[in-house]
Amino acid sequence: MGESHADTKPVSPVGKVLSPRTRDISSFKGFCFLSREYRYQRLFRLSQLAPEPWEYTNSETDEALPILSRYVDFTFRRIKEQNRIACSPDGNWACFHTGLLTPLYRPIYGLFQKSQKGKEPWYLKRFTTDEDSDLKHFAELPKRATYFENPADLIYDTSFRLVLTDHSLIDRAHRFPPSFQGVGEEIEAKRWRAFNEAAKHAEFRVEQSYKTAVPQYYWPGPGKPGVLQLLLPICMETSTQADFALPIQRDGQTYRAYTVLELDWAYGNARLIAKPDSEWLQPQKWPPVPNSDVPTGEVI
Repeated sequence: MGESHADTKPVSPVGKVLSPRTRDISSFKGFCFLSREYRYQRLFRLSQLAPEPWEYTNSETDEALPILSRYVDFTFRRIKEQNRIACSPDGNWACFHTGLLTPLYRPIYGLFQKSQKGKEPWYLKRFTTDEDSDLKHFAELPKRATYFENPADLIYDTSFRLVLTDHSLIDRAHRFPPSFQGVGEEIEAKRWRAFNEAAKHAEFRVEQSYKTAVPQYYWPGPGKPGVLQLLLPICMETSTQADFALPIQRDGQTYRAYTVLELDWAYGNARLIAKPDSEWLQPQKWPPVPNSDVPTGEVI
């Protein structure tokens, strides 16, 4: 068992005391045992190895590290789809590439050890880098997950027509700024006009810089394959501040928009592929995570 730090309260990158409640990593079910307590400990350690903005900055939540927990969940889901979990010859160890890097560009892996109890065959021992001595059990380390085959799919084709659907306006009106929410002919007409103008402005911005369109990977539902989409900034109230993201998907010679996403969710989906390199989808910056102590006891 590791050293106990019962009196130490882990501190987030923004300096607040974190609740240990984290989102369940559903893609681990049936494969890996990870209790609520150890889930937080492992995620907190990972946030130290890869110091990025892993907290929501535009939405309220009582979850700790919500962007990171979703990142790990969806990354492992894709890893399983692509059969990129490595197992040691003796069958006692397994690992996967998280797709994350340390500030010194060392790849970070999730390391599993064979479980001696419980239904799941493995437990998550730790997140670690390629210099970890326990990775000696693998002759070759696994590759990271991939989300596209043709790099051209990552670029918005300005010759395609953008089609906006009523669903994104009617069923997702609560995601619009307060001044555009509500029901009734007048407010719905106002919302439609502003939304159309904002979409045209987003197309204009893409024409000026291809980086404006940010790729994301998205699973539309249980059992359905994931799809690659592009995210456009929708600026309803000002021309410089995005209020939400518009996911668009290629359909023949058009792009279709079916919904709108809050910025934190859009950032999390985009982060699966790469850290977004666009000024409109950048969460608040904070200093690197301090090397805070966190309980490190392990479950065998």
